[in-house]
Amino acid sequence: MSTHLTSEDDLRAMSDGEGLHCLEVSGGRTAGSQAFSRPGLDVWIESQAGTQVEAGGGEVHFASSCASGRITRLLLADISGDASIFSQMAANLRDVLKRNVNSMRQARCIRELSRDLHAAADSGGFASTLIGTYFAPTRSFTLCNVVHPPPLVYRAATQQWSLLQTPPGESSGEAPAGVVPEGEYQQLQTRLAINDCIVLYSNSLVERSTGQGNYRGTHGFLRLAEQHAKLPPHRLAKTLLDDHA
Repeated sequence: MSTHLTSEDDLRAMSDGEGLHCLEVSGGRTAGSQAFSRPGLDVWIESQAGTQVEAGGGEVHFASSCASGRITRLLLADISGDASIFSQMAANLRDVLKRNVNSMRQARCIRELSRDLHAAADSGGFASTLIGTYFAPTRSFTLCNVVHPPPLVYRAATQQWSLLQTPPGESSGEAPAGVVPEGEYQQLQTRLAINDCIVLYSNSLVERSTGQGNYRGTHGFLRLAEQHAKLPPHRLAKTLLDDHA
């Protein structure tokens, strides 16, 4: 899932997606490519997820837009659990976005998300989760990360990729009580400039083998993005997903 502040030309280069309308929540467990544009933000989604849930769980992704189009919210989760747990958690995550579609602040989203994660844990399920909110008037992007690999961020001003995470030793905010251990919850806010890019991705992309008996890891995935830094966002998302090296 790639978000990017860019021109309409790049968006037209990948116009197969059905788009995202105001007061809508889209996504789920779907394979293929999707692209849509909201005020100040273009989004590309690439997924290889099948319609059937694999043993042990899988990935879901959702996007929502408020009534005015100024608030775009993205959610990515890797769910662990059997098919019934997966279906219930996926439905709950969609409902969280739907109930908060017009809320600029993520606080209520996070509280409801935390409640659902806690309930799922009682049933033997678990989900690592990213939820991000983009507010167009200020170009601010607020991220909540619950035990998920950190997103990648490209800064056009410096032409450099990095991990979007709280610096070591810096407070990331108060974690919701009783949900995840301290240190496994991060919340941060950043401002995006034109042509900046953020990549949200599934655990599976950093758990792939390098072919030398090692896992790629987040830093290996970061290096992969750096190798393809000159690609336009719609091609970058697909390349990162398809590259098994």
